[in-house]
Amino acid sequence: MVLGEHKNDIDLGTDIVTSMDAEFHDTSDRVVAVIGASYLDAVVEALIRAAFLAEEKETEALLGLDRPLGSASSRYQLAYCLCLITKKERDDLKMVARIRNAFAHRYGVTSFEHAEPQKHLAKLHHGEEFKQIVQQLLNEATDEDQRKYLSRIAESGRRLFQDTVRNLFVTLLGKVNRVSRVQPGSWYCSEPNGGKPGAA
Repeated sequence: MVLGEHKNDIDLGTDIVTSMDAEFHDTSDRVVAVIGASYLDAVVEALIRAAFLAEEKETEALLGLDRPLGSASSRYQLAYCLCLITKKERDDLKMVARIRNAFAHRYGVTSFEHAEPQKHLAKLHHGEEFKQIVQQLLNEATDEDQRKYLSRIAESGRRLFQDTVRNLFVTLLGKVNRVSRVQPGSWYCSEPNGGKPGAA
């Protein structure tokens, strides 16, 4: 997946999310988990590459397969430590990866309602926001059919996963298109320790 080429942020984001939704449609929970995590892996890699020096060979030495930053978890941690993503985003990325791994490596996990993905879904920061939104809609709903529909959404682990992936992807893609590339010396201030009084 190539991100950030030839299209503006809105067109690119809409195209990829539309493609993602099409892949999610009428497929198994296992496929949704693996595909969803792969989209997030790709956008985090693109974010790090956009911030690194524009030297492909040097970047590939870190981010390539079997390289020090070749794994998704190491990239999530790096992106957080470089302030490219928030702690909540880092934590949700890790939960999505654990859900993907549960489906990919455990034969018995075939549904988002299984206990293994459920315990990770319960830790999603986005999940808390999702439930609050659905609850507010439930409180405002007057039609019984609408209330039943919203209740099914609130209880759907698959819907929560898809919504989390979609929102994380759009947020991180926006960062890819706004991040400033590291320039030699750009991390250094004129005074030691950033000029902070009392800094050791």
